Amino acid sequence: MTAEQILTNVDASLQKREKAAEILASSEDLRRQSLSFIENRTDLSLNGLMVFEILGRMDFNLITPFISTLVQIAHHFTDSSSRRYLAKIFSFAISADKENVSQFHLSPTTKLKIIELSFLWLISEEKTAGKVFSMQNIYDLKDEESWIEIELKAILEKDLPGSSAGYKSRGSKILRKLRQ
Repeated sequence: MTAEQILTNVDASLQKREKAAEILASSEDLRRQSLSFIENRTDLSLNGLMVFEILGRMDFNLITPFISTLVQIAHHFTDSSSRRYLAKIFSFAISADKENVSQFHLSPTTKLKIIELSFLWLISEEKTAGKVFSMQNIYDLKDEESWIEIELKAILEKDLPGSSAGYKSRGSKILRKLRQ
């Protein structure tokens, strides 16, 4: 079975995404083929991102070779769904980077690119899930630069009153932490 066949059968259902992830987990070649569909922004890009998000949740080590590439190409994605999956994948990378037991580390340049993308997605017209993951990623990387905490706090204070319940919930929690 090829990566194209696997990704063609994927839809938003968790069951199909998990089934595709199980198949890709067994083959680095299939994961590399899947990344090429994402990189080239084909009709299968979103499906590839959905499966990579599941792979990252299953075993982050399966997608570590692709994180740098995903960060570098992320700015090409303009749809909220792709951005949501990318933000979630980035959250796995940030968590793995912070773990002292992990062999995975984000370079300072990659961290700054994630911060830049996350701020862009936080202030853009995105769906709530993408904004929530983006604000969490920014918060988790707030110590990388002195200005990050100040900017995140300002955006949250400005946007919270007119936001959705999900945005308010996560935003309020992060804002409380920032004010401590």
